[in-house]
Amino acid sequence: MPKSRPLLDRIAEKVATDDNGCLIWLGAVRNNKAANPYGQIILDGRIVGAHRAMWFLIHGNMPAPGMDVDHLCRVTLCVHPDHLEVVSHAENLRRGRKKIERPDPSKCKSGLHDWIPENIRGAGQCRLCHNATNAASKLRNGR
Repeated sequence: MPKSRPLLDRIAEKVATDDNGCLIWLGAVRNNKAANPYGQIILDGRIVGAHRAMWFLIHGNMPAPGMDVDHLCRVTLCVHPDHLEVVSHAENLRRGRKKIERPDPSKCKSGLHDWIPENIRGAGQCRLCHNATNAASKLRNGR
């Protein structure tokens, strides 16, 4: 059996940068029809989330059991290392709920953008995070 190519090479050939600085996964996805699909890649013979593989590549280990790699940018196809953070599963679920109290009221719920009128979309959503999610979807679907 031929040796697999390095993980960095396999990830690098399947990402594109969007306008918000996310590295959008263009490879295989899980839940392709879902609103929030997740990238997938084979690591050590197992299918894992592309964002988890990126975490492994940067940090050299997978998160401990019960810990998740959360997308701070809220874009599930993003594999940018600066947009990923290991949190407890409970915290990841809490962050994923619509009505999240922002730890820093001057930032959006992802903590990446200033919470100013120009960035606020209806229903208290961050316009920049919303645009990043839409851009990721268009990039993924080749539009």
